[in-house]
Amino acid sequence: MSIKTKILLITIALLVFATGTIYLVNRNVFLKDKESYLYSATLQTLEQESRSIGQEYIDLYNRLRTVLTFFNPQSQKFEDRIKQLAVSQEWGRFLIYKDSAAGNMELIDSVATDKFTPQESIIQRIRELPPGTPNLQVDTEDPTKLILLLKQGSYYVYSDFKLKSLARILGDRRFMVINLKQSKILNPSILDSHENLKVILLELALKNKNAGVKEVTSDGQDYLISYKEIPQLSLSLLEINSTKEVFAVVQKTVLQTLLISLLVLSVGIIAMFFGINQITGNLLKVAQEMELFSKEGYAAKLALKSKDEVGKIATVFNSMLDKITSLLKQTAETSRMEAELETAKEVQLTLLPKDEIESDRFFIKGFYRPASECGGDLWFYHHDGTRLLVFVADATGHGVSAALITAAARATLAVATTEKIWSPARILELVNKTLCETSKGEKMMTAFIAVIDTLSNTVTYANASHEPPFVLPLNHGEKITKNDLEFLIGVSGKRLGQDWDQEYISSTHQMKDGQCLVLYTDGLTDAINSKEESFGERRMLKAAVDASNNNLNREFHDTLCTTIVNYTESVAQPDDITFVSVMLKAET
Repeated sequence: MSIKTKILLITIALLVFATGTIYLVNRNVFLKDKESYLYSATLQTLEQESRSIGQEYIDLYNRLRTVLTFFNPQSQKFEDRIKQLAVSQEWGRFLIYKDSAAGNMELIDSVATDKFTPQESIIQRIRELPPGTPNLQVDTEDPTKLILLLKQGSYYVYSDFKLKSLARILGDRRFMVINLKQSKILNPSILDSHENLKVILLELALKNKNAGVKEVTSDGQDYLISYKEIPQLSLSLLEINSTKEVFAVVQKTVLQTLLISLLVLSVGIIAMFFGINQITGNLLKVAQEMELFSKEGYAAKLALKSKDEVGKIATVFNSMLDKITSLLKQTAETSRMEAELETAKEVQLTLLPKDEIESDRFFIKGFYRPASECGGDLWFYHHDGTRLLVFVADATGHGVSAALITAAARATLAVATTEKIWSPARILELVNKTLCETSKGEKMMTAFIAVIDTLSNTVTYANASHEPPFVLPLNHGEKITKNDLEFLIGVSGKRLGQDWDQEYISSTHQMKDGQCLVLYTDGLTDAINSKEESFGERRMLKAAVDASNNNLNREFHDTLCTTIVNYTESVAQPDDITFVSVMLKAET
């Protein structure tokens, strides 16, 4: 296959891919946008309708209060002017009753356009109402009629109203109204041939009290259902739209976009076919010259004067020959630098203590894994028989520059222990001044230092913006949770190397024999697995809680080592991983 054919096929493939990608992305964005618009529009429609019904209910209730205001207890009659107003504006019926001498409820006056007698069961229900508390119910025969009952002093009030907004909605085939108390569809005729859909909508209304939109499928058809509860009336209002009809216009627009994309693709392919000859002509010359070079075994420079990309290829080929020697020299230099980095790594490891130290009063284990040849984490310990100093730090970044910072800090720790300085705050101040002088504020370090009195088990510590360590509690038979872990959260100062004048404050904590102090750097919780999922603080603390519940405080370090090694496997880590555990042993 010639290069001309290959370039043409590759170009066509790229055009198809680019056009298809643009079409799919735009299509999805367009569909999502329209879908969001439709969802919002249907919800807005329901909100308007439910607000209209709710407002009408409030208006009718206010009318009842107005009518009662014009009731004269002396004459036990409504005033004529309120009767005329209520009748002319079709406010509804208002009937007022009072107990007769015989103990029956007798009608004493009414505001109505017709003679109407409510059912005896409804009239008797007023007697059961608390005074002054209205009772609202929907007429079982006419769902658009509301019945409002009220017991006011020695009077019993019956009133009914017609909700015009609800009557209009019940006649609109887009909407369905469900009585939530009776679990009954008030206008089932709009879905006479869709019994399964009725069941789905009834279940949807009963389970969802808030407003929302949901897509449902019934009998092979998709529907977009928006729903809204009207709590004053215990009704649920639903709007039903066929998904196929709603998205018909959207699908048409998407099809038009596809046709335009195909047209653009066709024009691009035709233009590329006619332009490919000029490109491949000079490429053929380059190929011929390179073939000659490979056969003859000498470096013949290309003589093309073209200023396009092919001319650049010829120029690159010519310069490539000149760079071969330089490349060989660079390879040798790289090998030398790699050897020096390996030496630096070995030197840095000598600055760290042994991974495991044990005495009569304590047991220390450390874990250290650098993210590159040279790490930026440091841990250190020192003891004089009655006092134990433990230091954990994390320099900014990792690599050679971070390793130099840890070396400077390690040297300062050596001087402090030689001078028998046991104050955690004082030691942090010494290291801080060293790093300020060494790095000039360009590199900094977080650190935590603790001095443990092995006779009294008192921990004196200071913190320079480092992750606070925690103490594993003893198990006395009760289940231990994360809240039982004791975190050393005393006053924390600025990072080492940040501020020359920073003063650090020491705090104290009382440990017990058998407890374990765990110090770590953020590389532990930030460690990732092959799926780039962080190890996280939750897994670390769960391992600590499990160890305490199983009386395995001493074995916790080995358990955490195994867990982090299995979790990270051979995945390159974003940061150095360091953690140290110190367990106090009982006196023997």
